[in-house]
Amino acid sequence: MKCSADLIANPVQLGGPGHIVAVDETMVARRKPGNAQGRPVRSEWVFGGMDLNTETFFMEIVRRRDTATLTPVINPV
Repeated sequence: MKCSADLIANPVQLGGPGHIVAVDETMVARRKPGNAQGRPVRSEWVFGGMDLNTETFFMEIVRRRDTATLTPVINPV
């Protein structure tokens, strides 16, 4: 089973009473293969979180880092 299909079938549940969840973001980009000059490739923001008690985590590519985009990712209920 592909990783994405498994995550859709079994969504990650983080947090709860007594749990600490750390969240962070990072921008990822890469060079096109065989391109010595590193032609610009669209970079993407990855947003993620990890339950520090259980070490369960998630990562999600997001288009923007604003409240309207990140709130549903953090609290999907």
